[in-house]
Amino acid sequence: MRRCEYCGNALALDSDTCGGCGAKHEIVTQPQQPSAPSQPQYQQQNHQPQHPSPQAKNKAIASLVLGICAMVVPIPVLDIVAAIIGIVFANQAKSLGYRGGLQIGGLVCSIIGLIWSIGFTCTVCAGLLAFV
Repeated sequence: MRRCEYCGNALALDSDTCGGCGAKHEIVTQPQQPSAPSQPQYQQQNHQPQHPSPQAKNKAIASLVLGICAMVVPIPVLDIVAAIIGIVFANQAKSLGYRGGLQIGGLVCSIIGLIWSIGFTCTVCAGLLAFV
């Protein structure tokens, strides 16, 4: 079995292109006798880990706290405002490079809190109008 000399993926005998990296190879008409097992050559890529700023993490934490408050605190107007600010903070944290669980959790909690708050506010208003 042939292997790609760039990425190490297995190559089909009748294929001239690697399915993994797209590198071109010569088609071998006769199977070669392996003299010794060779190690595949891997290309090393320089991936620098990106460390988001502390401001981005703080916005993600604030988004999570505001989203939870919007779901738990039953104050009709305040919870809608908290949910909207939570969504904005989650988007700002993402744009600053923070893509951790805090950012995703804050966004999800804020969206659920916004939907919950709008429903709760409508129920409160309908209840108040029933007494008028």
